[in-house]
Amino acid sequence: MKNLLRSLVFCSLILCAAISCKKKTVDMLEVSPNTEINCGPEGDTLVFSVTSNGEWTVDVPDWSVATPLIGEGNGTFTVIVQPNQNTEDRKGEIGVECGTVSVVISITQGKKEEGKEEELPPLN
Repeated sequence: MKNLLRSLVFCSLILCAAISCKKKTVDMLEVSPNTEINCGPEGDTLVFSVTSNGEWTVDVPDWSVATPLIGEGNGTFTVIVQPNQNTEDRKGEIGVECGTVSVVISITQGKKEEGKEEELPPLN
């Protein structure tokens, strides 16, 4: 009986050790392109590739729109940069996060050319 009890305790200890030593997944995230982005005042559409082993989220400046804002695994997202009607350059960051890992991409958009008016479509 003592041997059986010892065997059960030993097996329980081995099982607990195996469970506690289980490999933990490390968050992985790569975004391309991941260099500084420069856009003209007319705006732009940018496409990014994501390589990830989990759920990722995208955050962009308020003068741009990203779709999708949430993804999982490998995928892409698009950022539409709105035209800059200001007479100063604007700077911001595109942030992508996956768990504890983040990628930040700087974005600069040129200022509107002085004296150049925005072309509006003709009225019918």
